[in-house]
Amino acid sequence: FNPKRFIHCSFDVDGLVKKSDELGLKGEGETRIDFVKEHAAEDLKRCVEAIKRVDQNDTLWREMVEQPMLPGNRIEGTPFDLRPISRALRKAIELHQPSWL
Repeated sequence: FNPKRFIHCSFDVDGLVKKSDELGLKGEGETRIDFVKEHAAEDLKRCVEAIKRVDQNDTLWREMVEQPMLPGNRIEGTPFDLRPISRALRKAIELHQPSWL
């Protein structure tokens, strides 16, 4: 994806999950919410501030939504390019389908 098109909030998800598991926290609830507040508060705050900046600035918002979703506005060669998969699938079908049918 084009990073100019989206607000990417990065969190150390693996670290949070590991700490959470070490403490035996499972599911949802107040304990889990308190845990996230304690261990990810700064990351959450930065993310919320980035969202608010765009939300409160029409020019910035317009600049973001006018950006192409994919870099170079091309799907070829990206993970979203389904042509290699479709070629491989077609070849597999042809190999397993008798030609006399």
